Amino acid sequence: MILDTCGGLGYFAAWCARGQARRICSFEKNPDVLWLRDMNPWSPAPGGVLQLAHADVTAAVTTIADGSFDAILHDPPRFGIAGELYSGAFYGQLARVLKRGASCSITPALRTN
Repeated sequence: MILDTCGGLGYFAAWCARGQARRICSFEKNPDVLWLRDMNPWSPAPGGVLQLAHADVTAAVTTIADGSFDAILHDPPRFGIAGELYSGAFYGQLARVLKRGASCSITPALRTN
């Protein structure tokens, strides 16, 4: 099971589905991004192995059981618009829901503007 913290247009989720992931839990809280995702022919539609939630992952992750995920991708928007996604408390929650020995990829946006 894979956690996609900031689903965006869904390209990571599409790649995971092609790679035969058994379940992908993707979160996106920005309604404008979800609208773009619906309009984009290359964005995967939710359903099947892809569960897409219109929710704030920083709140949702607190309700997930320990050791639930085999992998996590955390690719947040820049700090200036989503600083909570860079907090130590949130990273602690990601570590908690990750299975022992599993992978977590964090790709912070390095833009300054």
